[in-house]
Amino acid sequence: EPGAARPRDGVDGAALKVFTDADWVKNELRHAAFALVDDVAAADIVFVHSGGGQYASKITKEQKVSWYAYEAALIRKDHLASTLRVAGLEDLAPRPTFDLETELDAALGAMAAEYTPLPVPAEVPVNPFYMLKPYDLGRSIGHCCTNSKHCVLAYADAGGYVLQRYVERPHALPAALGGVSGRKYDVRVVALLRSAAPLELYAHDHVYVRAANEAHDLAKLDDVAVSLTAMHLVGAEARHPKMADFVAAFDAAHPDRPFSDVLADCRDTLRRVFAAAADQHAGFRDASPTARAAYGCDFLLDEDLKPYLLEITFAPAPLWSSADMPEVVPGVADDIFACLFLGAGDRVTRC
Repeated sequence: EPGAARPRDGVDGAALKVFTDADWVKNELRHAAFALVDDVAAADIVFVHSGGGQYASKITKEQKVSWYAYEAALIRKDHLASTLRVAGLEDLAPRPTFDLETELDAALGAMAAEYTPLPVPAEVPVNPFYMLKPYDLGRSIGHCCTNSKHCVLAYADAGGYVLQRYVERPHALPAALGGVSGRKYDVRVVALLRSAAPLELYAHDHVYVRAANEAHDLAKLDDVAVSLTAMHLVGAEARHPKMADFVAAFDAAHPDRPFSDVLADCRDTLRRVFAAAADQHAGFRDASPTARAAYGCDFLLDEDLKPYLLEITFAPAPLWSSADMPEVVPGVADDIFACLFLGAGDRVTRC
């Protein structure tokens, strides 16, 4: 049953001992059912970054862990693109997406099919832009936005990049929120996976909207330095809206498509993507029943309010628990751990 206790869920008795190297867990976890310990061997739960990393050899089969085997199917951008393509779900992300190590010819062919030789006549739309993203880095590290084939070839030579069509007409932050008009933004949704097969996936109800610090301007995107500055997501209160303010402004501007409908589409996207990963990859599907994991899932809305999945990251810090952010929401770590390890459903929604 959805939300029912899975094997070894700590629903009563002594507190579950948690070993972690994540600062947000150390600082925020206050739930009485959990107690932090400093020894991996003494822990009931090992909640660490990077799929276990240095701790993997110390884990026993009885311990609950915060990662799934072969979750690279989701968190590596090249593998995520392949997962979506095989499942026929490419429309859930900006398309097309190509792995420059294995699909360079196809990527160049796609660019050539839409390319207009310079100088571009005034009546012809600007050549499409593409995002170059490293396989496994976040926070815009190593990203580049370009419509230059020479730039694409240089990144392909460096290795480890995907090429993805840039969303050229993103939805702008509602004007009622003030600040510079025309700023693009993304929406971070924290997904909580209790089981890959059968799929038991939840999303935390409180999402976070992160806004760019400059107005979106295609004319600037051929300047790498400017484009990265324009896309950088910063933590200043004046630039990031509080969630309640954002939802009120969004709903006022779009009464026929309230933000709750957008979030429902995001959850549906996550359900389909995680189900595709489980269907295609036995290493992910047949993970230990003691595995639980949290993922940061980033969405961008286009001008038609369609959400596109940009990327999935592993074991994300819940940004809204940080004092550096404009809105502090207490208890997020407790919600995450209670859902993953107790089967509780406070402030989470089934995907």
